[in-house]
Amino acid sequence: TFSGCRVLTNVTFEADSQLTTIGSQAFYACGSLASIEFGKNSRLASIGEYAFCLCGQLKNISIPDSVASIGSHAFYSSGAIQTERGVSYVDTWVIDCDTSATSVTIKEGIRAIGNAAFAGCNSLSTLVLPDSLTLICSGGYSGVFDGCNSLIYNEHENGKYLGNTNNPYMCLVDVIDSSVTAFTIPATTKFIGDEAF
Repeated sequence: TFSGCRVLTNVTFEADSQLTTIGSQAFYACGSLASIEFGKNSRLASIGEYAFCLCGQLKNISIPDSVASIGSHAFYSSGAIQTERGVSYVDTWVIDCDTSATSVTIKEGIRAIGNAAFAGCNSLSTLVLPDSLTLICSGGYSGVFDGCNSLIYNEHENGKYLGNTNNPYMCLVDVIDSSVTAFTIPATTKFIGDEAF
């Protein structure tokens, strides 16, 4: 891998690249890396844990729409992170949240919420999801909303949902009564969270 290549400044992936995975720690501690460019028709599906960790100069990266998973700490201490009102973004992804946050509205234009992005946010009571959201990652060592014990949900029949004023039932997070024998999911629900049932 390129881990520890301290003079590397730019990486370009050609158009129609067959690359599907950037492995764990692939560019770890590349302290001079400033730009990652993906050509058209990228097939990149996943970015591994710590892949761009400690890349402090990394400012330019556009994550391809094909990416479905970003590992934990992939951009830790990276220059690509932008933090607004306690939420950490990389391009169109939410990757982390301040665990002391009590209310979060994810900005419109965000496409995805990464693995464990809100895990441990036990003070978070309000979370508003944008209409632009197309992916909520699952799996990993903890779910996206693990430990969010103060969240106030939008309840519908026997379900607990997160969403917004346009679509309050966007994400089914949990059921109210686990002894349920029948369940109807609203037509506007886009996501079913880890261990929802």
